[in-house]
Amino acid sequence: MYNFKRVVALGVVSTMILGSSLTAFASEATDQSITTATSFIEGTGSNEAGAALAADRHAFVVSVPTSAAIKDRLAYTIDLDGWIKETKGARYGLNTTSIDDSKGLMFVNYNNGKASGMSNVSSPITITNKGTDPVTVTVTAKWAGIDATNPLPAGATKEDFSGTGDAAKSIYMGMYTNKTGNLTVMPDDDVETPVSVGVTSSKDQYVTAWDDTNKKYTYALKDNVAASALSSVNVYFTGAANPNVALTYEDNSGANPVKKAKVAPALSVKFVAAETQNRKNGVVTFKSNAYTIGATAEGGLAAGDLTALKIDGKDVFGTTAPQLKPTVSSSGTFTLTAEQIYKAYGYTAKPTDGWVPHVIEFTNADGTFTVEPNKSK
Repeated sequence: MYNFKRVVALGVVSTMILGSSLTAFASEATDQSITTATSFIEGTGSNEAGAALAADRHAFVVSVPTSAAIKDRLAYTIDLDGWIKETKGARYGLNTTSIDDSKGLMFVNYNNGKASGMSNVSSPITITNKGTDPVTVTVTAKWAGIDATNPLPAGATKEDFSGTGDAAKSIYMGMYTNKTGNLTVMPDDDVETPVSVGVTSSKDQYVTAWDDTNKKYTYALKDNVAASALSSVNVYFTGAANPNVALTYEDNSGANPVKKAKVAPALSVKFVAAETQNRKNGVVTFKSNAYTIGATAEGGLAAGDLTALKIDGKDVFGTTAPQLKPTVSSSGTFTLTAEQIYKAYGYTAKPTDGWVPHVIEFTNADGTFTVEPNKSK
């Protein structure tokens, strides 16, 4: 009797354990029987582009200072008698030690938006490319108010007023970029003076991120990018006044003659930025004072003549020196020396501050390409 009860008890315990195990196995549902055929079981498909529609990897963003800041930089003063420097800038409350008295024309200079001194060169107007692709910017300057009554005649061709017709001019003014010393001289009256400027991309300052709040990808500039990390080019003005042309005139319209100052014309400038359309990114390397350019690091260009060439937005393509008409070699590349480039662009002497072009755009049988030499050195 005792053994019988023991066997029954063990059997009950075993049944409880087995039942418990079977129940746990069923609740996990780790597989299913296909003894009977299943219906089609569907998963899901997704297109990541849906979350990336707003994350265009292309950005065309070019900026210059505010109009008020540009006006400040364009403002100049003629002082042939040295009043400003002799009084140590008392009227303006500015440092005048950088003024060259022989020029007779000066600008207020700015540091972090505040007037900091005066010199014969304007503070820079900075063109910043915040975008993902290289751009060219046409900077056009001209005189305003040149038709005022009794103006100071502008448009001298040489800083020392030794050019043809310069003796009768009061003002010489030049515009340049990157402090290369290559001046584009402004003519008189309201003739527009354009200069092409290339600005490399700032694509290395962009990042891709996931916006979990709005459930989408973003492609944008990094947070708190320093201005110095963005690609930019500076535009400057410099000038001189003619000591042999009177700055005043006698007004005889009243009962008694009155001596008055002649009107100084105003500088004005505008900017137009443009991208190269339907272009491809090329590759450029710099070695032994020359640029080797191709479609890829291995070359990749079809052999033969180029059909178009621009340096910093200026068309330099042609067969008349200093124009350039490069030929792609069998290696799939073509080469331009630094000297060829700066002469084709229009520099009369080798730049002294290491200037290199920012954007070279060329076309051949493979299409239109741009390269950024400024980033290859």
